[in-house]
Amino acid sequence: SHHRAESFLKRESDAGQAAVRALLAGVRLSEVSRTLTLYARAHCGEDVQVRAGKGKAFSDGHHVYLPETVEKFGDERDFSVYRVLTAMGAGYLEFGTFDLDLANIAPPPGGWPDRREGETELERFFRAFSNKSLARELFQVLEDARVEAKIRLEYPGISRDLALVGPTMRGNRPTPEAPAARAVEALAREAWGLETLPVDENVAAALRPLRALLAKIDEVTVADVAGTVAVEFIRIENLMLKAQEGKAPRSQGSEKVRMPSDRGEPQESRFTPQELGARINPEAAGEAERRFEEQARRVQDEAEDRGEQVSLREAGERIRE
Repeated sequence: SHHRAESFLKRESDAGQAAVRALLAGVRLSEVSRTLTLYARAHCGEDVQVRAGKGKAFSDGHHVYLPETVEKFGDERDFSVYRVLTAMGAGYLEFGTFDLDLANIAPPPGGWPDRREGETELERFFRAFSNKSLARELFQVLEDARVEAKIRLEYPGISRDLALVGPTMRGNRPTPEAPAARAVEALAREAWGLETLPVDENVAAALRPLRALLAKIDEVTVADVAGTVAVEFIRIENLMLKAQEGKAPRSQGSEKVRMPSDRGEPQESRFTPQELGARINPEAAGEAERRFEEQARRVQDEAEDRGEQVSLREAGERIRE
């Protein structure tokens, strides 16, 4: 009837809504969120939620955020992309990315900045660097490699998904000319097993300690990753300063790590993020999550006063219990 046809085209009926879903390419989060949430909770606990991330995939240290739609392949591989993104987001929680404790890491010259109220350790860590964008990308590449190595070892199914969708998702990489951006890209390609990006002697020398960590990435902790970035950041930054300002690079350890200034970061701080994987985004945590983390840190401190070594995640579980 005319009435039913009009209802169908306006998507007021179940049949009309189903037809639109069938016509749209890709996989929608609304259709698979329950499955992905159960997967994440199986490894991270009942409190973890899978939420819409406004087109992005990331974790704030408490939940996993995913894009509303994945339509990279137009077939079942789009669901594999969702599985990989969920595994990485949950992996940050499961394998301790957000358990970082700067008290256990040798500080850079000048020390760690004083902690602000409600600030996470990762936010405080990134704030210690003159170029937060560069420090974040170095940490992201190395920490993703560590978490991915753990995931591949623990979950063969996700390893197969990575082999299925990884080459396409991570292909067609940029070839930046600026030395610091080229260093980050070369490190990322090595972490993902992609075609090597040639670098000159200066970039190769700056990358050597980071590549050494990458060679044993399945054996290290988040503290090892953060500690290496804290020590080696200045080598990569010097590549940028030399290229942009024409100044001789500062000697390792001879200067304090510069705090961010109001004039903003250099142009080359715009680094290309990875194609496949979630992002580490502690700034996205809400007020409730930050209050809970403060409680967890107090429980952690009290446990350490009693001689117990308790991770931040374990402290949170004690609060819930």
